[in-house]
Parts: sequence; C-alpha cells; structure tokens
Amino acid sequence: MKTVFLFVSLCLLGLLGSPAQGAVRTSGAYSQITEAVDSGGGAPISAGYTQSSTSIGLTLGVQTSAAYSQQAGFVPQTVQSSAGEIAVFDGTAPPAGERTDNVGTVDFGTVNTGSSSAAQTFTIQNFGTATADLTGLAVTSTNAAEFTFTAPLVTTLAPGATTTFTVTFSPSGTGARSGVINLASNDADENPFEIAVTGTGVVPAPTVTPSTANLSTTATTLTITGTNFSPTPGENAVVFSPAGTGTVTASTATTLTVTGLTGH
Repeated sequence: MKTVFLFVSLCLLGLLGSPAQGAVRTSGAYSQITEAVDSGGGAPISAGYTQSSTSIGLTLGVQTSAAYSQQAGFVPQTVQSSAGEIAVFDGTAPPAGERTDNVGTVDFGTVNTGSSSAAQTFTIQNFGTATADLTGLAVTSTNAAEFTFTAPLVTTLAPGATTTFTVTFSPSGTGARSGVINLASNDADENPFEIAVTGTGVVPAPTVTPSTANLSTTATTLTITGTNFSPTPGENAVVFSPAGTGTVTASTATTLTVTGLTGH
C-alpha cells in the first residue's frame, strides 16, 4: 500500500482575499477523493485527485464568482516500476533473437530415442530499473521429463545484467514431443515467462557388425551383433539371402539371438 499527499496553494490577486489551500490524500492502487475547501472569502475550491497503478493526476477548480472561474491542471506523472523487467533471447548475444512471452516455438528437430539433442542456450537480461529476481525454472506438459535444463547461472540480476540457461531434448519415445519452459521472476507482466518447445523422437536405424565366420548348414542358432537393436525380440526381424528362415528369440541393444534356422 502507498499513500500520496498533495498540497496546493492558490492566490488569485486578492480575488480570494487570502491564499487558499487544498489537501487531497489517497491510498491503495485505484482511488479518487474530492474535497471542497473554503477560500476564506466564501468561494469554494474543489479538488480532485486520481491515481492508478501507472499514473497520478490532480485538478483544481476555483470558483471566485458567478462570472469568473479558473482551472488549474496537473499533468499525470508516470509511476516508476519497483520490479525487474526481464527479456529473454535465443542464444548468447542480445539484442538479437529476443523472444516474446508465450509466442513461437523452439523446435529441437528429430532426435534418436535414447540420445540427446545439442543444448539450446537462452539469455535473460534485466531491462528494469530495479533488481530482477529469478525465482524458478520448470517444464510443464506430458513430455516434461524429456526437456531438461540447467538453471540460470545467477538468480539475481541488477539493471542491465544478463545470465544464461540451457535446454536439452532427450526423447524417451517416438513421435512428436512438446513442453513449456516456465521462467518465474518478479517481472510484473511476464511471470512466468513461457517458451514452448518441441521435438520428434525416432528409433535409430540398426547396424550389423560384419562377420567372416562361416555358418554351418546344420546350425539352428545364430548370434548377430550390432547397434540400435530393440530389446524386445519381436520388434526385430532378420532376412536371410538367398534363402533361409529363423526367429529372433532374444535381444539386447547390441545382440540378436536367432533360433530355428532352416533352409540356409
């Protein structure tokens, strides 16, 4: 809560007899008080005061006679913010790449499941005239755990100061994934500052390690080594050329066990 006292004196060259004084007081974020003060000569003075969260103003109306009046006006004065005003930029080189709160999306592209994207850096700068307090960073959405971040290097920014944080996409499943980065602070109109993020998880293509070993025509089991195999046996298939059949009955990310070999 803030209280403002305004005192105004008017003396109209003897028309009022003695200086007239009006006092208007207000408190709270939005209010208006009007008072009438006797000028000493019987002529009333009306005083009006208005205040909002961003400006203040005062007007006085002096009625000296039925035929003559004078109006005194005061231009509203902007109230200076006492909180920080943050801006967020893509990368590390403001002022290029400034983002708008909750507008646009940062796309991490296609990333293999089980691996991570390159880290995306964001820069926070305090454009306010007071200290900006960075009070938290979080990710929301059903895929929130797949977008990880490093916290800002500092949590208190003096006017003009900057700091950075990074976000990395590590999909645990396939298809489109999304999240929202929420940067909490004492910024009056951008708390939290929101950044939408997205990416697509894909299964990496398997690779097979070449082997020069000869497979016996009577063998019924075959072990294949490589990378990016599914740990679920039924999700792996082996094709024999020019002929042959078999079933993958066991698997890890780097080995497949094929049994029931026939026709090779």
